[in-house]
Amino acid sequence: MPKVKKKRGRPKSRPNHEVYAEIKNRKKKIKPGFWSNIDTDLAVEAKLIKNIPDFYFPSYLGKYITYDDGYKEDGYRALVKITTKDLKVLLYEHGIDEVLAACEKSLNLYKNKKGKKILGDVVIYDIVQEKLSDNPPCLVCTIKTNRKRIPKFMGISNEKLQVF
Repeated sequence: MPKVKKKRGRPKSRPNHEVYAEIKNRKKKIKPGFWSNIDTDLAVEAKLIKNIPDFYFPSYLGKYITYDDGYKEDGYRALVKITTKDLKVLLYEHGIDEVLAACEKSLNLYKNKKGKKILGDVVIYDIVQEKLSDNPPCLVCTIKTNRKRIPKFMGISNEKLQVF
């Protein structure tokens, strides 16, 4: 009597294919932040400032925060420098809350040629530092995004939060 060979690979009947399809289509959803809930008529064009390091690293627009500090919320955090045209004047006239709400809306409108969001869904999480004396003046902020990899973003794994 000849031996019967077993078929290799995944069995034809998968009992949990609905579960697998749900996991495949699941995306990280970002909860709205403080500045997401502010309604503003202010329209600005927010830009991310490119950082040029002193060493051999290439220039980058933001840094992912990747070290373990007990963060259990949604999304991936990153440090970015946000600037607009006439930032000092806007802060004086409208206040920081309204300016950051307008910047968050502007950052969520960044799209590539195919219409896909470059930064993903962005929520400004926290203000780290105000650098109004720099040229150009900027706000260093922590953002949350649902994109794991953004072009020209760098990951950091230091023990301390470094402001760039």
